[in-house]
Amino acid sequence: MITATFALKKKQMKNILLINGHEFYEFAKGQYNQTLFKVHEDILSKQFNITKTIIEDGYDIAEEQEKFKRADIIVFQFPVYWFGMPAALKKYIDVVYAYGVFFGMGNESSQAGEQPKYGFSNGLMPGKKYMLSITTNAPNEVFNDEDGFFEGKDLEGFLFNVHKTHQFCGMTPLKSFAADNVIKNPQPEAHSKDLEVHLKSTIVTPFAKPRQAAKL
Repeated sequence: MITATFALKKKQMKNILLINGHEFYEFAKGQYNQTLFKVHEDILSKQFNITKTIIEDGYDIAEEQEKFKRADIIVFQFPVYWFGMPAALKKYIDVVYAYGVFFGMGNESSQAGEQPKYGFSNGLMPGKKYMLSITTNAPNEVFNDEDGFFEGKDLEGFLFNVHKTHQFCGMTPLKSFAADNVIKNPQPEAHSKDLEVHLKSTIVTPFAKPRQAAKL
């Protein structure tokens, strides 16, 4: 009876795919990224069914595609290299996000004679949510600064190309998270606590199935 009840609860829980997109270099060995990846797993596994992919460990393309099909929410944890994702994560997207699985040609005009709008009806992963969690050496104050290096962009604007990739596939973004200034001023404990708060407000509270009240 206990086993059957547990299985039912697991079936009712939403599915989350956690992707660790780190790529090893001598100057970026991945400890910070791994610390945050563990926070994702520890917090989200209490309320969701978790599946993981660690890109550096290798992967099977067909298996990854099935993971996406089953997932309700996909969470990416990766470092920013040269203002973009690591090459290994980019390759993963190139080969896993296949035509006919993640996107199609789309019927972009809703009425005859209308000019098609590119990108709005190509996605084959509708209804799925995704969250980006990054580590970066950029300090927090560089975002939203019109005179700063990012020319006024906020975090979501900084991650524009990653967002558009997933929007093209029909997915919907959740609020992103950034652990900033991680080389010059690393604060793994503080960032871990900040990420925990972020996950609870962005994923756990909105999407976890409410616990049933105990019967008196």
